[in-house]
Amino acid sequence: RFNNNFNNNKLNSSYTPTIKEAKYFLTNGCNVPEEFFDSEGDCENTWNVGRKNGPPGYLKDYYAPEGWTGIGLKAYGLYDNGDNTWIENENVKGEWYIAYHPIKSTSSIKSILCKGFRRGPFQCYEDDNNLNPLTNNKHKKIEEGVYFLPIIDEAKDAAKSFKFSGKNYKAVFMCRINPEKVRITE
Repeated sequence: RFNNNFNNNKLNSSYTPTIKEAKYFLTNGCNVPEEFFDSEGDCENTWNVGRKNGPPGYLKDYYAPEGWTGIGLKAYGLYDNGDNTWIENENVKGEWYIAYHPIKSTSSIKSILCKGFRRGPFQCYEDDNNLNPLTNNKHKKIEEGVYFLPIIDEAKDAAKSFKFSGKNYKAVFMCRINPEKVRITE
């Protein structure tokens, strides 16, 4: 599932907002229409930890967003002619990797939901070698693209903090990434 994850830190103590608070932040602080939400994907810190994700033979470590609240977004039926294998959690052929995209502005949340991800100006790895064995050397270099991080703590550190209704929020998209289109660097 695609999830927006929210973490609220208050005076060095960790606070995780409820699903209701996180949705309020999205709808009122980020102007995200409620029709983007799918409550089936909502999650309050009950993440599947200690496992791998992706297709058989090419599994990657999964870093669960522990301490975050997940808001489910409509994703079923988007790919694979609607069979939803891409979004499975069973390490089956056709399953996509889980990765994170940090958010740096509240307006980018709605923009990503409406228009999709876009290539950013910071392409610091574009000349590096692509180390993904699934691409069969089709893409030798990383080239220009959208950056995702496999580890939630790295995404949290890169995300900007937003003040809304007296609380500080950080937002990170938890995404599924097609393993055959991923370009990996060290």
